[in-house]
Amino acid sequence: MKYEIKGLGILSVTKISTAFGFIVGLVYGIIFASFPNPAMPTQTGNLMMDIVFKTFFGKLAIISLPVMYAVLGAISGAINSGLYNFLVKHMGGIEVEFIQMPEKLEEIPEALPEEDSE
Repeated sequence: MKYEIKGLGILSVTKISTAFGFIVGLVYGIIFASFPNPAMPTQTGNLMMDIVFKTFFGKLAIISLPVMYAVLGAISGAINSGLYNFLVKHMGGIEVEFIQMPEKLEEIPEALPEEDSE
């Protein structure tokens, strides 16, 4: 069964993108906070630069990076889903093919049948 995705829910895509961005930011934050960077200046003489370095590359990276990645994920998810909804009207949507799954595991075929590509 072939189907075409005619539109994406902007809010649902934004929620998933935000959660994904948060998780990626958390992983990066843990990595950045766990391993000290010897190239990172500790005292640059510029108070603002010290705050920026310590926030994004120090122990505060566990908080700042997940928040930053979540915000960027939300923005990109909203823009991308809105752009998809706009383009799908002019170009057509993404085609997806589904198969009917059997109720019992014993009836699952070894491989899907090959179809001729157009």
